[in-house]
Amino acid sequence: MPTLFKEKSEAVAPTQAAASSNAQNPGHDDETAGPRQAQTVAAAPAEAEQTPGKLIKAVLISLFVCPGFGHRHLGRSTAAWVVLGLFLASFTYLGVTVNHLAQEAVKQMQTHRSADPFAIVTKIENLYKTDPDVDWALKFLLVIYFGAPVELAYTWWQNRSQKAAS
Repeated sequence: MPTLFKEKSEAVAPTQAAASSNAQNPGHDDETAGPRQAQTVAAAPAEAEQTPGKLIKAVLISLFVCPGFGHRHLGRSTAAWVVLGLFLASFTYLGVTVNHLAQEAVKQMQTHRSADPFAIVTKIENLYKTDPDVDWALKFLLVIYFGAPVELAYTWWQNRSQKAAS
């Protein structure tokens, strides 16, 4: 069976063998299952090698797929959930504020009753100036969006310099 990740298939194979031997003898506890499981844990690498190519791929994933997915690519799942949560929260905040602005613009257009597009645009610009939430929401979203790859590179550089020092 072809697999994409050899490390995972090698680590799973002893566990599957122990599970199949236990399935064949349901009443019999296999005493070698304990050491096999210990070998499985030892076979899995503690931390994958962090190469510049892997960093570049993680940054591109973070920029073009979704912030947080690059962290997951580097094996930092907790950071991935934090960044993804912040990104989704900022995206939701932006959506709510733009929705509020659009509702106010529609109210203004209904009361204005003008076919002049420049007058309508002027009204919307005035609404935007008086409602700073949209501006803050967009800034928050952009900080998260561009901050995630910067944090990836910074953390990678710090880990690399710490490994070189030791």
